[in-house]
Amino acid sequence: MKIVLFFVFLVMLGSTAYAAIPVTGTVSRIYPSGSSDRVNFKLRTSDCSGNPYFSFQIDTDIGKANFALLLAAATTKSEVIVAVNTCPKDGENGHVEYIYQDYPAS
Repeated sequence: MKIVLFFVFLVMLGSTAYAAIPVTGTVSRIYPSGSSDRVNFKLRTSDCSGNPYFSFQIDTDIGKANFALLLAAATTKSEVIVAVNTCPKDGENGHVEYIYQDYPAS
C-alpha cells in the first residue's frame, strides 16, 4: 500500500511541476540576438513583477512563427499571452513555452 501511495504522489508531483504560467501584456521591445539564435522581448504587464524579459529560439519553425506573432502584435499594439514555467527574475530572461493571442469575438 505504501508503494502505491508513493507512486501516486510522484505522478501528482510531476503533473504540477510543468504547469505553465500565462503572462499577458503588450510587446514593448523585441531584439533578435545573432550570436545565440534567440529572440529576446519585453512585455508591459502586471502578471510578473519587475521588468519581465522573455526569450525563445528562432532557428525552428515554431520560433519563426512566434517571431511573426510578436511582430504583428507589436505593430497593432495587441496583447499576447506568453506561457512560462516561472516569472523571470530581474536580469534574467524567462524561458517561453509557447505564445498565443486571443482575438475578440465578432
